Order: sequence, then C-alpha cells, then structure tokens
Amino acid sequence: SWLASRRIGRELKAVEQGAEQFARGILSRKIPVPASREIGALAETMNRMADELDHRIQVLVQQQQQHEAILFSMVESVLAVDTEERLISLNQAGARLLRVRVQDIQGRRLQEVVRNPALERLVAHVLATQQSVSEEIVIRLNGGEERVLDAQGTVLLDAGQQAIGALVVLHDITRVRRLEIIRRDFVANV
Repeated sequence: SWLASRRIGRELKAVEQGAEQFARGILSRKIPVPASREIGALAETMNRMADELDHRIQVLVQQQQQHEAILFSMVESVLAVDTEERLISLNQAGARLLRVRVQDIQGRRLQEVVRNPALERLVAHVLATQQSVSEEIVIRLNGGEERVLDAQGTVLLDAGQQAIGALVVLHDITRVRRLEIIRRDFVANV
C-alpha cells in the first residue's frame, strides 16, 4: 500500500504541476498521462481542455487583430469612451484630427484630451439617454484652426447588450462647408 500510495502521489504531483503551468498560460506543454486509469483520464481531460483553451485564445486574438485593423484603417475618426467618459479607444484618423497621440490618451477623460463643450455634451447626452445622436460641431484645434465635424454618437454595448459607454464617429466636413460658403457667396454676387 505504501508503494501504491507513493506512485499515486507522484502521478498526482505531475498532474498538479501541469495544471499550474496551464494556470500560468503555458498551454503547449502537456501533462504526462500516467499508467493508472483514473489519474490518466484526468490528465487526458486536462490536456484536451488546454488544447481547447489554446484554440479559443488564438481565435480571440485573431478577431481582436482584425477589429483593430478595421478600426485603424477607417478614414472617419472613431472614439470610444466608457461610462465615466474615459477614452477606451481612438483610431489613427481620430488621433490625426484631434492632433493627439493614441498612446498618451488611453484611460484619460475626454475633457482632458478634447476641450470642446459641444463634443462633451454629445457624449453626455448619449450616455444619459442611451440613444443615438447626430450633430454638427465645430472644434478649435491647437493653433486656432477650426474644423467642422459631423458627429454621430451612439451607445457602446457589450456582448450582453449592456451599455458600457459611448461610440462617436467624427467626419471632417470643413471642406464641404467652405465650398458651400463659396457657392452661396458666388450666387449672392451673381
């Protein structure tokens, strides 16, 4: 019985060490399957679980990379804030438009990054009412340059359809507005 308990103890210790590796995220190293039927079945089940977890993690990473590629390839500026109005995400077009660096704004409040009352009101309205809003806003950038933006705000939902923040898409229509003014002035002069 002493030899049997010692053998079972070694087998359980090997399974325990394998489980600790899985817990640390090392899913590629498999647990050796011992000779005893019960502990061997446990080791095989844990190895299958590790393979399934590894596969699911790879799928999630791939999906996240695809979503990031889509978001950062967009021409429109996209920013997402949580319910506390802290920036969750800002794509490259948004960083260029607002003249900020994406690395510098993560987790900061919207008011710290973009000091624009109209944009702040739009985000606050979306968070308060949980309804989509469309508004034309003017922002003043560093150096005094003004930009006219078509802002589309909507509620940001998680997988369970719970509101976790707001998503705002900004489209720069400054050039269109300037052309409209030129056209209007031309018609008035004619």
